[in-house]
Amino acid sequence: MTVGTLDEFLRRLADVMEAADGKAAGVRDVRALADKLKPFGSLTLAAFADFLVKADAYSRGDLAAVFGKPKPVARPTKTADPNRVPAAVERLKTLYGRSLDPSVTGDTVRETINGINSFTKLELDQVAAGCGFHQKFKTKAGLLDALQKWILDRKGSFERAHV
Repeated sequence: MTVGTLDEFLRRLADVMEAADGKAAGVRDVRALADKLKPFGSLTLAAFADFLVKADAYSRGDLAAVFGKPKPVARPTKTADPNRVPAAVERLKTLYGRSLDPSVTGDTVRETINGINSFTKLELDQVAAGCGFHQKFKTKAGLLDALQKWILDRKGSFERAHV
């Protein structure tokens, strides 16, 4: 059943009330109600009842009942530093170049690698490519180990050659 059917029923009821010598005010009220229902004619009675409940909640200021709970406000994400990857590549290449210097220790290399531990896998892939790696690494840990090994192997091979 739709609101249009209810509207039609109310109009006929008003006609019957008028024919039975009903009070003119009552007949006017029923016809006025029928007139107000016209815009909702296509709604089912259940949908119209839901609308009335929401309209009542809205009139009381209960917006959560009408619109649902508000969505949490998205917090602005921290914008990534666009120089982060190039700066890391430069640091690692510089350290690689200085690895022959006795002042560069294994701890120095590990500290530098720990400094890029917070990078995403994608960023670390870009760092590795910038350092000349062509292989794809499956994990961040594997990539970090490869970068550390890259520098330490150069240092170790130089030290072995001078033994």
